[in-house]
This record gives sequence, structure tokens and C-alpha cells, in this order.
Amino acid sequence: MPVPPEIDAAYLRAALERAGVAASFDAIQTTTYSDGRSGAVVTGVRAGRDRFVVKAIDDEQGFRAVLSSLPGGEVALFRSGATRDLPAPLAWPVLDASRQGGRGQWWLLMHDVADGILPRGAFDPDKLHALLRGMSRLHARYWGNERALDALPLLRPDAIARLFAEPASLVARNEPPAEPTFLHGDLRRANISYLNTSVCLLDWERAMRGHAAIDLQWYWFLQFWAYPPSEPCDPDAFRRAYLAYLEEALGRAVDREAFGRAWGLAWLKVIAEIGFLIADPLTEASPSAQEIARVSATAKRAIALARKAMDHV
Repeated sequence: MPVPPEIDAAYLRAALERAGVAASFDAIQTTTYSDGRSGAVVTGVRAGRDRFVVKAIDDEQGFRAVLSSLPGGEVALFRSGATRDLPAPLAWPVLDASRQGGRGQWWLLMHDVADGILPRGAFDPDKLHALLRGMSRLHARYWGNERALDALPLLRPDAIARLFAEPASLVARNEPPAEPTFLHGDLRRANISYLNTSVCLLDWERAMRGHAAIDLQWYWFLQFWAYPPSEPCDPDAFRRAYLAYLEEALGRAVDREAFGRAWGLAWLKVIAEIGFLIADPLTEASPSAQEIARVSATAKRAIALARKAMDHV
């Protein structure tokens, strides 16, 4: 898609002024980005030494539009203020949200944090610990706080799940109703940028309320199953670390048995929605026999875990 012509120096100055950010430039340069899996038009903007990104969200785009819910979900979340004060080290680099009525779009202006996004297959245990500490503090802030969650423009996981497969909604229907929290909903490599001491989370379109296991299993599946690191690691150790961080943030113990049940149901949800990504490596030209065998074994283990989770529904 061509770069929208309205993304010019005048737009950027006005947006930065609304955000309270000093701006000093005469002209800008724009570039359209695409990772091949995003429906949004994302435009890189260079203004002097500063780099920004403009994400154009169509009214008919995203889960909220499909569900006839709140349009521009990320915009509503930004305007609620909930994502402007995320617990350290989490951050959301959005600066401004503006309505482009003639285009039927909202534009989100944000700092360009692409340099902190890890390439596919990369894995850094220290960075994962930083993410888990931040997510545990976010989850703890809203843990079981129905009133605070009701005030936010959040989807529910069963509403999204019904778009894919009915079994996926089990995580919402059968999970004990106590202790839902605020979820990002799409913790994947391309949505996480590690810059200095911050962990910047991008793309909050799937932000929802539900059990914390939903956030973690989404990340677990993509990092350890679909695109696993080359070096061996113990995912269960990171799960234990998250629970320790969560208990520290909550100031009390977490029911490990209940968390384990939710963990299994969240696995059902992730397999129903994006389980096909396990076979993604086989779409490359001429995959090796070793890679075919690895993917086959991984798929069998994933299905076995799903069946085990179903036994406890």
C-alpha cells in the first residue's frame, strides 16, 4: 500500500505537540513497512535524528471490528490511560492517537523501537526474565480486580476463541472465574522490543481480561514450540520463575493447582488458534529430513498435551 499522503511534517508536529514532545525538524522521510502478517498499514517516519512509526488502524480492521465491538481497540486502550503507566520494565511506546475521519482510520504515533526486536529463533534468558517480571507485575496489578477490569476496553478470550474453534473457548468457560487479570493477548517476538532497561510491548489489539496463563502460553508456544531456540533450555524453569515474580508482586501465594488447570486450558486455546505454526518450518524450500522429523515429533507432543488438558475439562 502507498504511504498515506497526510503523514507529513505538519501532522508529525501536531501529534508531537499533543504528546508534549519537543520537535525540531524541517522535513520528514517516510517508508511503508510490512512483515507479511499484519493487516495494518505501518509507516516508518524519520525526522532528523528521531525515528517514529505511524500505525493506521481501519475501522473495519482487527478482532474488535469482526466481533462488532469497540473499533480501534488499541486507541481505546491508549486513551484509557491504562497502558501509559505500565509497571517497570514494561513500556508501550505510543505517543498519540488521532482520528482520520475522512479515511475511516485511527493513527497511532509511536517511537520506533524496531532495533530492540529479536530475530526469529533468537533466545536470551535474561531478556525473558525481564519480560516475565514485567508481566507478573502487570498481572498482579489487576489480579482479581473485577471493578478495574470492567473500566477498561478489554475483550474476553472466549469471544476471540469462537472465531477459530469452539474448544478454544474452554479456557474462558471452565477456568474458575476468580482472579482474572489484564492481558496483552499477543506476546510474540515481533511485539516485544528490548531497549536499554525497558521491555516495550507493541500491538495491544488483542488486549483482554482473563487468566494470566493465556498470556504466557501464547508466548511459550511461539518461543519454545513453533520457533524454538537452537540452544537447549528448560521452559518449566521460566514458568516457575514467573510464579515466583507473581507471588512477590501480589505479596501472597498463588494456588498452584488452579494455575496448573488454567495452564492446560490455555494450551488448548493456543493450539486451536495457531497450532498450525508448528509446521511453519516445513514451508521453507526443501526442508531436511531432520527438520521434518523434528516438526513431526513436536506436533505429536503438542497434541498429547492438548489431550491431557481435555481430560481435565
